[in-house]
Amino acid sequence: MNMNKVRITAIRQTVYEDLIAKYEKPIEHTCDVREGQQWLSIDGQQPEGMCPSAWYSMCEFVESLARGEGNFYDGWMKNPMSAMISCNDGFRPFSFYLEVIECRIPYAEAGDAGGRTAVSDTMNMNKVRITAIRQTVYEDLIAKYEKPIEHTCDVREGQQWLSIDGQQPEGMCPSAWYSMCEFVESLARGEGNFYDGWMKNPMSAMISCNDGFRPFSFYLEVIE
Repeated sequence: MNMNKVRITAIRQTVYEDLIAKYEKPIEHTCDVREGQQWLSIDGQQPEGMCPSAWYSMCEFVESLARGEGNFYDGWMKNPMSAMISCNDGFRPFSFYLEVIECRIPYAEAGDAGGRTAVSDTMNMNKVRITAIRQTVYEDLIAKYEKPIEHTCDVREGQQWLSIDGQQPEGMCPSAWYSMCEFVESLARGEGNFYDGWMKNPMSAMISCNDGFRPFSFYLEVIE
């Protein structure tokens, strides 16, 4: 099948040194990505050398663009065959611009890029508290790439939700849940220690939503 080529460009990173000091274990190796760095996805596949964590956050969007599907979230981007996606590192979120550069198949509206489903085994599972910690808004990127939209993000710093049995809490932003659900599900099952000892509290994680214009970092922690 002929598929579009998708160029991925690292646009902007914010590093929260205070959150790193408070929650993250000291680690020697963090992020090798640099602003302006580019990769080319062929046939919707992960490019060689692409950060696996960043790819996890963007892969469904890249695959949709490769298939000729765009217009995410009912007309989000000025260029409908593009997206601005943040990686899920809540300490140092990086925004990536995805764009079709060689169109081989007709454009078709896709709407939502899809989502990950929650776990079904709810036997003796932990409760996970989700706290909205920090948001950064890139006004210059919004002006350059995003269509004017009336309603963007309702989440506020300090807002909390409780996930029961690894399920999406009522009122939780679907886009944010998409970015964190597999981490919440793992914590609910009693699995932690992500990335070989990333967090000071091994039963926690700091995850960014995938909105590359206004990434929000969420702290996930087992409370029961």
